[in-house]
Amino acid sequence: MNTLDKLIGTNGCYYVAGDTAVLLPTGYAAYGMVVNVDDTEVIEVEQIVAGVPETLDDATWEGVALVRGDYIPFVNPVISITLTNATDSVFLYLQPCGWVEPPTAFSATLDAEVAIDLDWTNNTNDDGIVIERSLDEITWVVVVVIPKGDPTDVTYKDEGLEEETEYFYRARAFYGDNYSAYTDTDDATTETIT
Repeated sequence: MNTLDKLIGTNGCYYVAGDTAVLLPTGYAAYGMVVNVDDTEVIEVEQIVAGVPETLDDATWEGVALVRGDYIPFVNPVISITLTNATDSVFLYLQPCGWVEPPTAFSATLDAEVAIDLDWTNNTNDDGIVIERSLDEITWVVVVVIPKGDPTDVTYKDEGLEEETEYFYRARAFYGDNYSAYTDTDDATTETIT
């Protein structure tokens, strides 16, 4: 990568300001940053290590004032960054990335005798969510693909199930052809129709 690529960003530039953790757009990670103001400090970054996000507190940055114009390359692509102060700001230089953040707080709850409610929290700018169901936690089938922007994109009712049967569920987000890790599995058992 030449100096011009470093300064302009081969795939674009992303501005980050303030002391709130910022998750980069899905499908991109940052490979370096340029400090935008004097005395900017970085609390922590979330990097991708072998395809898995890992939060690292970088001791060489923590509590150290960085100087405007400093270019700092990242050893591993960064997917999230937290600055120390509300007045801090940096420019991150992006590259395509296959990592997609999975949904969290995924749960399955009996709604009616043979209907199960599924709920989750979206944590990424994904294209949608895929929900899968199993009777044995070995063989899984896709129940539904819910595209981003659907009015019910954080809940789904699985209806018309068998009586007195335990069902296991899991979900994952997708962005283009890239998929997140699966959520934790949750289960619910249907009742007898009265």
